[in-house]
Amino acid sequence: MKKINKSTTLACFSPPVMIATFVIEIGLVLTLLYRRKHNRVVQLTVLLILFLSVFQLAEYGVCEKVGFHGDAWARIGFASITILPPLGMHLMYVIAQRKSRLLVPATYLAAMAWIVIFLFFNIMEDQVCQGNYVIFHINDPIESYYYWFYNIALGVAMIMGLLFQTTAKSKKTKSALFYMVVGYLSFIVPSVIVRIIATFNENGSSALPSIMCGFAVVLALILVFKVIPNTTQPNKNRKK
Repeated sequence: MKKINKSTTLACFSPPVMIATFVIEIGLVLTLLYRRKHNRVVQLTVLLILFLSVFQLAEYGVCEKVGFHGDAWARIGFASITILPPLGMHLMYVIAQRKSRLLVPATYLAAMAWIVIFLFFNIMEDQVCQGNYVIFHINDPIESYYYWFYNIALGVAMIMGLLFQTTAKSKKTKSALFYMVVGYLSFIVPSVIVRIIATFNENGSSALPSIMCGFAVVLALILVFKVIPNTTQPNKNRKK
C-alpha cells in the first residue's frame, strides 16, 4: 500500500491484491466444482487454479509474516508453481484427446525433482516483500537452471496446443485449445517483458514468479469461462 496525497492506492501485487487474487481463484474452483460435471478436464483445471492460489497465499504469508517463516512460505510457493507446467501440458493432451507416453510423464518427473529440491534443500537465499511484488533469491546457478526448465516446459506445452489445434476435428476442441494458448500468452508475455527489464534491473528476474502468478489469474479466468464451456457439460443435478 502506498500513501499519496492522503489517499491510498494499491500497488500491483501488494498483499491486499495477493489475498484478493487468492479469494478469486478459490471462488473459481468452487464454481467449477458446483456447476460442471467432474471429468478429467475439470479435475486438471481445478488443480491448476488451486496451485496458483497456493502461490498467492504463500506470497501473502511472506509479506504479512502469517503462520510460517518466510523461507517456508517461499518453499511452499515454489513447490506449488513448479507443478503447473506439467499440469498445463497434461491438460492440453486431455483436451485434444491425445495420449503422451513420454513428454507429459517426463515433465511431471522433472517438476517433482525440482519440488524435492525446493522443499528439502537449502537453495533459497531470501525473500523480500516490496511494494509491487515479492523478490525471491535462489542460489546461482540453480535459479538459471530452474527458469530454463520452466520456460522450456511452457513453450513446449504451447507448441503442442497449437499443433493439436490444427488437427482437431471438433470446433469446440479447436476453440478450447486456442484459448489455452491465449491463456498461456497472458502471463508469458509479461514474463518476457520482465526478462527484458531484468537486463537493466538486477531484481527483475527475482521478481519473475510473483509477476507471472499475478498475471496468471487471467489464465484462470480464461480456463473457467472459455476452455471449460467447450470441454465439459453443466452439472444438471445441482440445486437451482
